[in-house]
Amino acid sequence: MNKQNIATTIVLLLCALTFSIVGTSFMTYKYNSSKIVVEDPKVIASEGIVVYKKDDDQKNQLTKLEFSDMQLGLKPVTGEQDADTKIPSTVTNKNGSEGLYATFVVDSAVAFQIVVKNIKIESKMEEQKIDKERENIFIAIMDKEDGAKSFDGNEVVLADELSADGTEYVLLFWLDAKAGEDLKGAKISFELHFVQ
Repeated sequence: MNKQNIATTIVLLLCALTFSIVGTSFMTYKYNSSKIVVEDPKVIASEGIVVYKKDDDQKNQLTKLEFSDMQLGLKPVTGEQDADTKIPSTVTNKNGSEGLYATFVVDSAVAFQIVVKNIKIESKMEEQKIDKERENIFIAIMDKEDGAKSFDGNEVVLADELSADGTEYVLLFWLDAKAGEDLKGAKISFELHFVQ
């Protein structure tokens, strides 16, 4: 009788282990298909403007900005918007942010502006539904008054009349709390143009 109980217990444990492994694999596959992914933006700078990493003493021109790592994908924010910047309180340049962030430094002898171009949202949903969701996708330069801009059009002037000689900027990216299910599984890409 005792051997029978031990055998039954071992079989039950092996079954539970098998079911948990299969379930975990299935959930990982299912979750990855609904994850919202944002590609690191390409950087295109006019002549005379250098965009580089903060810790790069050589000031090598960046071709892409590296966003903070968000392994679980992007989710709609829950924080309240700041009255001046229109950036939610939960979107910061620190780990635990509900949005993505990238830090960069700009050297420019003359005033410049940052324009977001070539905005692409790839999804299995209908294009009309995705176009409606564009107003819920936001980008901003941290600490810039009224700096939050939505991806409502195909080109967005993110910031203008900026002047920099080694000035550090933080780019923030997030989904508004009103973002719907239509963005599930979407892949978002865009370019940042630094122009005089």
